[in-house]
Amino acid sequence: MTAFQRLLSSLALAACVALPTLPAAAEEPSMEALAIELMNLSGAEGVAEQTVQVLAAQIRSAYPLVKEETWTEVLATLDANEVEASMAAVYTQHFTRKELEELIAFYKSPIGRRLVQLLPTVVQASMAAGAEWNQRKGTEIVEALKARGHNPPSFQ
Repeated sequence: MTAFQRLLSSLALAACVALPTLPAAAEEPSMEALAIELMNLSGAEGVAEQTVQVLAAQIRSAYPLVKEETWTEVLATLDANEVEASMAAVYTQHFTRKELEELIAFYKSPIGRRLVQLLPTVVQASMAAGAEWNQRKGTEIVEALKARGHNPPSFQ
């Protein structure tokens, strides 16, 4: 064996010994983990727990005579993580990994955080504006129909 071959053999042996000690490359988060991060950043955190609480309250109100210990046992089967996983599956069906990552970056940005902060107010004001428009236009249409001789049906 030549000196060059011995050097290559030594380097190969050193590489084999050193490789297991090198830090592993960071694993990419799963699509589900990305979806959950997006849900949390976009203001949907807590929705899964709220869903569980609403279901529990609805069932409890339908069965008012059930003892508390029974409720504790039966409702223990409700798991917000299951709801969260179901919701995350919806996101992963509709968005690619790249899209989820871009949305996460957006919601981490100052404008994304501002959107999360203001969106409830904007949605509420938008719904009020839509209701006002509905009322106004509905009245206009009813008046136009009356002017043409069409009276609204009477409800008895």
